[in-house]
Amino acid sequence: MSLQRLLTGAALALTLMLGYWLARHSLPPPLKMEPLTHGTDYAAEGVTLTQWRSNGHRRYRLQAVHLTHTLPDRLTRLTDPVLVVYPERGPPVTLRSPSAILLPGDTIVQMPERVLITRQNTQGQTIHVISSNVTVDTRQQTATSPAPTRIEGPGYVTQGIGLSANFKQQFIDLLKDVHSVYTRPTTSH
Repeated sequence: MSLQRLLTGAALALTLMLGYWLARHSLPPPLKMEPLTHGTDYAAEGVTLTQWRSNGHRRYRLQAVHLTHTLPDRLTRLTDPVLVVYPERGPPVTLRSPSAILLPGDTIVQMPERVLITRQNTQGQTIHVISSNVTVDTRQQTATSPAPTRIEGPGYVTQGIGLSANFKQQFIDLLKDVHSVYTRPTTSH
């Protein structure tokens, strides 16, 4: 009986060695995947990124028709983004642009093209701010731009160079060469 076990063990060992040899010589070597170092890392359609505060309230919501993340710069490029910033007090502020770049860390959004910012004033009326080259810090809830900027509100239009906005403190300032045109509100009887 021990001879039979010895022969069975030898046959099993020979089969395993033959299988190992065939696998090494007849199968191609396994592919080694190198990490991507440049180009598009990933892309997505119809994305929404929402960041929440520790108290469970939204800090901001960023939506885009298309998103592409590239390497080695680790930038996220967005098409037709809509960024809604939710201050702790006061109405939300909406920023729209044809394109934007979300920098690594997901707190800085650069909007290089025409940007339309809308918010409600304390009377519930809509204020429109039109600028370009806007940088938004979603954590600090601020926006800045060195570009010409126009503010349109009920009964006035203000233009200037440069933008400084703090959505938490609910102010939007133009930095220089500021000119305003005021119109009398119309009343209908």
